[in-house]
Amino acid sequence: MLKVLILEDEQNSREGLAKIIKEVDSKIEISMAASYEEAKQLLVSEGEFHLFFLDVNLDPSDKEEAMGIRFAQKIRAEHRYEFTPIVFITSIVNKELDAYRQIQCYRYIIKPFQVKEVEAILDKVLKHHFVEKNEERKSIFLKIEGVNYRIYLDEIKCVKAINRGIQIFLTKEQVTVKYVTIKQLLPKLPQDTFFQCHRMYVVNKNYIDYTDYVNRLIALKDCEEMAEIGTTYKNRIKEWLDD
Repeated sequence: MLKVLILEDEQNSREGLAKIIKEVDSKIEISMAASYEEAKQLLVSEGEFHLFFLDVNLDPSDKEEAMGIRFAQKIRAEHRYEFTPIVFITSIVNKELDAYRQIQCYRYIIKPFQVKEVEAILDKVLKHHFVEKNEERKSIFLKIEGVNYRIYLDEIKCVKAINRGIQIFLTKEQVTVKYVTIKQLLPKLPQDTFFQCHRMYVVNKNYIDYTDYVNRLIALKDCEEMAEIGTTYKNRIKEWLDD
């Protein structure tokens, strides 16, 4: 079962967040800490956590002392928590920007909590947690705006080269990754599923709707983007798809 650690010094906020989590799934195990020291003890005594909610500033009287970020740094220093989702809790708007840069946190939420926002976070983390445990879906990590972003390979429809980066068309969204090229990405993709059809396009054969060799285009299922077929790739693509 999913295990969550909440580090929040305000009792009402701490218990309110725990209540929201329990309403989403009563089986989620929640450990709560009111201070940095308490959180450190839980990290040792309570086994492995799968999600962290950390208050950025644990001492409201000292706006410069961001103990939540310090604890997040401690978490990230452990190999098992290198990619574990960290959600920062903040009431200071400028703090979350520093948190994103320093810790590569998953999300941040601003007090007072919005129930739907917390529910959406839990829903996504729960899905990923059980998929990883039960199906071991293949994924890659790419850095997007300083944050390590997990992308599941079976959700990639196609990849397009853009100026100083790539655009990835997924089943539910599009993401832009700067300073990564098609050439750098290709070795990370399974060669039996993905192929380059143009110097600017890579497609997932599982999402191909139809191939138009006359106009040199590949239409993808439920995707507005049509991948182009390069002249030098045309014959190779026919052979690849026939296989």
